[in-house]
Amino acid sequence: MSTWKQKISGLRDLTQEVGRIWPDSTKLSGYAERGPYHCGHCKWLTGQSRCTQPVVKADPQVKKDKQGFPVVDKARGCCEFVDPS
Repeated sequence: MSTWKQKISGLRDLTQEVGRIWPDSTKLSGYAERGPYHCGHCKWLTGQSRCTQPVVKADPQVKKDKQGFPVVDKARGCCEFVDPS
């Protein structure tokens, strides 16, 4: 079974070859703030509108707080790895 580090490396290679997952999203994790899914429904979301999903954390295009956690819009934001809880 591959680790998140290995998956992130593979995603970087893939997006280098084929481009973004979704139009107008970040290249690595596919994060965007236009729905149809929302971070507010995801198990990776903390109570402070921060994301703990490993690929989103590694995505250099997603804004981070001082601790390095992605700052997401829980009402409008979503990524390729949304996992409703």
